[in-house]
Amino acid sequence: MRIGGGKAIGTWVYATWVYQILLSAVIGAVAGYVSRKALRYAEMYGWVDKESFLLSSITLALMLVGVCTIIGTDDIFCCFIAGNSFNWDGWYQSEADGSSLHDALNGFLSMTFFMYFGTIIPWSAYTGALKPWRIAVVVVAIMLVRRLPMLMALYKFIPAIQNWQSALFAGWFGPVGVSAVFYAVETYKQVNVHSDSNAGP
Repeated sequence: MRIGGGKAIGTWVYATWVYQILLSAVIGAVAGYVSRKALRYAEMYGWVDKESFLLSSITLALMLVGVCTIIGTDDIFCCFIAGNSFNWDGWYQSEADGSSLHDALNGFLSMTFFMYFGTIIPWSAYTGALKPWRIAVVVVAIMLVRRLPMLMALYKFIPAIQNWQSALFAGWFGPVGVSAVFYAVETYKQVNVHSDSNAGP
């Protein structure tokens, strides 16, 4: 079924920008801010032990994934915003330094995901298009365009980044993460779904 251009743009703005992006950002920012203040207050009065303190960020992420899944908004983006809000002033990171829990958990989950992802890639389908020079061009374009310009433009608003040299380093060497792979696959699926539904008879 075909719909008018104005209605399609309105639906896109509401469903994508308002519901998926803006709502996720608001939920994540509020949840991260409230959690940071509550954890700082509890830690100041000795109401939380070290183990619970270290697990608070994981608990927050799991809670937000559940909430966003229930209401149908973007859980990964919400967790990203919440993580930035939760550690906005660097206090949690400085307090958690010296613990191997986060590093071990992150390494385990990342290696598991990328091992699984590597096994499901249909490498035989890329034999004609997967040229070495194309791979090099894509890698350089991702490194230059994906994160570096934004960090250089906004580093003055990020307390953890003190100067442009730090922003340049973080923009170039910072992790790309699993979410980039997830969003690439999700975008591919959505484009195919909409292409099939809009195809004429």
